[in-house]
Amino acid sequence: MSDKFGMDLATELGLRIQTVEPCFPLESFLASFARASNGGWAAQIAVALAEHLPPHYSDALHILRQILGPAHSAESPIPEQGYKLAPIAHFVAQYGQAHFAASMVALAALATRTYAAQVALRSFITHQPELTLAQLHTWTKHPNARIRRLVSDATRPRLRLRIMPGVNQLTAFIAAPSPLLDLLEHLKDDPSPQVRKSVAGNLSDILKDNPDAAYACLTCWRADASKQRLQIVRHALRYAREKGDPHALALMSL
Repeated sequence: MSDKFGMDLATELGLRIQTVEPCFPLESFLASFARASNGGWAAQIAVALAEHLPPHYSDALHILRQILGPAHSAESPIPEQGYKLAPIAHFVAQYGQAHFAASMVALAALATRTYAAQVALRSFITHQPELTLAQLHTWTKHPNARIRRLVSDATRPRLRLRIMPGVNQLTAFIAAPSPLLDLLEHLKDDPSPQVRKSVAGNLSDILKDNPDAAYACLTCWRADASKQRLQIVRHALRYAREKGDPHALALMSL
């Protein structure tokens, strides 16, 4: 395991925890992490955290939320340092399923600091789809653009993240994209360029597995589209147009 994603990161997180919880057993925590063998680096650190934080999820989460650091503005890029919070996002996904409301608050906070919130939210989409879809619909109206972007980023059927390879596909949305398209409908005219770009990427994913549904959606959006919405359509169709797909070429010629 590399220093970047391994012992150095575990040590840094442990030291941060000690600033708010001085009795946190750093050496024992690091020893547990060193023995871990299952899962990736974020999962291994999350397990070690669970073994050494208070046993009640709410108490542990309260400590972890105090070490998240400052949020980033809606349109500024999240720095590379955001990967350092991935173990906390994994902790929420792994241990927070029975504490849905508290976990959603934590993921919203994480989304303003790290892209890893997307991956954690996918676990809730898989295990608690109805509750999570309801929360996602609420977030489409959130005043913070990062939270609205989380809705689109986390629901991409084929999400890929360079710093967290091996993200599971959302097979339910691949099999039946209608619930996902309903979410994106609320974001198609979002005032944030970053949210609109995310929506386009999501539709590009949908095109790969459900072209009929995606083209039907894009055709509706293309009619009387604003300049901003037209950019979504163009971006979503970029790869299909490069391949010479006649549906994509015809749609952009309207």
